[in-house]
Amino acid sequence: MAQENRRKQEHGEKNKKNLQSLIETYTREGHIAENISPYKTGYPNFDEKQFKLDHLITFRDGEVWGIHTTSTIRTDRAKQIQWDSYHIKKINQHVSKVYLVFPEGLDHYNKNQALSYQKKN
Repeated sequence: MAQENRRKQEHGEKNKKNLQSLIETYTREGHIAENISPYKTGYPNFDEKQFKLDHLITFRDGEVWGIHTTSTIRTDRAKQIQWDSYHIKKINQHVSKVYLVFPEGLDHYNKNQALSYQKKN
């Protein structure tokens, strides 16, 4: 079990590095004006790091997106990301979209989880 968890962790880290590499490329090319990673915020007079995203990206045209990446899709994880995203968009009204990004080639179980969660929301 420990080896399986380590493999999942390594896969997740690779996924995050791949996304970071893409963001760095688009920044060098001038498409992305700013990337805050990780992005943490909260309501005034509460925990200022309550809600989190892997990246808060501001494009050259001023549009702001949040991105969270994961290598496995579990309903509880997706709900937490959705919860954080909802509040981040309430706190920072410049954020127009938040995306949950996961790699191609998910195993059968995770692919079904993602499709099932997508249909519910």
